[in-house]
Amino acid sequence: MGKRDEQQACTAEPVLGARPRRRRRLLLLAAAILLGLVGLGIAAYLRARSPAGRVDALVLELREQLVSYDIAIAKYVNHNNFFYRSLRRIGLASERKDRCWYEIEEDLVVLGPPAVPRLVQVLAKARTSGNDDTSPDYAAPYVTHVLGQIGDVHAIPALLAALKDPNTFASAAWSLGWIGDPRAVEPLLAALGDENATVRRAAAEALGMVGDVKATDALAPLLKDSSAGVQAAAAWALALLGDGRGVPILAQSLQSKDVWDGIRAAVALARLNTPEAREALRVQAASSSSESVRRFAARALETSCVQALVAELAAADADWPMELLGDLRATEALPALDAAARSPDSYMRFVAHLAARRIRRLAEAQTPPAAPATAP
Repeated sequence: MGKRDEQQACTAEPVLGARPRRRRRLLLLAAAILLGLVGLGIAAYLRARSPAGRVDALVLELREQLVSYDIAIAKYVNHNNFFYRSLRRIGLASERKDRCWYEIEEDLVVLGPPAVPRLVQVLAKARTSGNDDTSPDYAAPYVTHVLGQIGDVHAIPALLAALKDPNTFASAAWSLGWIGDPRAVEPLLAALGDENATVRRAAAEALGMVGDVKATDALAPLLKDSSAGVQAAAAWALALLGDGRGVPILAQSLQSKDVWDGIRAAVALARLNTPEAREALRVQAASSSSESVRRFAARALETSCVQALVAELAAADADWPMELLGDLRATEALPALDAAARSPDSYMRFVAHLAARRIRRLAEAQTPPAAPATAP
């Protein structure tokens, strides 16, 4: 071997030795990247399956039902929800399209108390994001509604704060009434003097749901409110509280063009069951333009209010008797509501679960704890 060949061999050896080392480094780097991606995937999967992740996915699905496609895309980008949409597409999270809002709401309620912290965060974010086209306020009333149905008292501060937002006042008032916590009474009483008739109506109805009889004197002046809707709501709330001062308003509501107001007035009169209420039910309901009002009134005059509602549910297969049975806290109606919860109609199932859930929760809250066992 000549001197030139020896030089070439010497210079080639380091190059040849560097190639395996470079290859090993690249392989280690690729392995590290792969492991990192796998770790991120596992973390994302666990996050999607956690209560917070499931809440995010369901709230995202709810928004998809409430806003147009263009606005929804803006929401995904602005609120970092695009990743969860991608997870659904590749099968790491369930993809369920074309569902109605109440089906999504029911799935959120089923998550129960573990979902409350994340739902509270979603609601707080909605309240602080403004009302432009990219805000998440579309879902806020529904989230508020879900918090009420879950019934966790830890959500009370968030619901009280939601009363300050016009977008969520009605749903927050309903939720506070649903839970029945006494902390809701004072802010709801204050809202009875609001200049907005919608606010006054929602507050009156919520006070009736809470069930605090101390609210009757504050509700009575609303029987002369300038809004007929507020009058009807006050009369309904008073009837739920066992106060018959709203009977004349309820009698007028039987002739309302709004079928719901007429039906609710008939149920309120049947619940009061005073001579004045029965006379109003007998005279006014006979001439009502609503077949449902006439039929319920005839049943209520022959039997109890709850039995008439259960009979109406069985005969008409309608959702309104279930909602009213929930408002009346009718524990004797639970078998009928459980049967309705097996209906092939998804909305009927939703309302049946809604009413039964409230009745059972309030019954459990009123049941005194068992006495501790004493040692022999």
